[in-house]
Amino acid sequence: MMRRSRYNLSSEEQEAKVKRRNTLIEKKEKVYVEDFNGYCDNTDHPLFSIKVNKDKKFAACYYCSKLWIYREK
Repeated sequence: MMRRSRYNLSSEEQEAKVKRRNTLIEKKEKVYVEDFNGYCDNTDHPLFSIKVNKDKKFAACYYCSKLWIYREK
């Protein structure tokens, strides 16, 4: 059986993929910031730099999966 590419999904498979993605995002710890360029504030893991601005709307920490989301003033 041939493996399907992520670009060759049916509409039902695409909708299921979006639902799974949204539920994963809901589970993560989220931080809303305006412009941020710094490090993850979790001290349980090595430093990981985070950069969020108008062009790059979100970033996630590699180690703890904390999600930084850009929001305008």
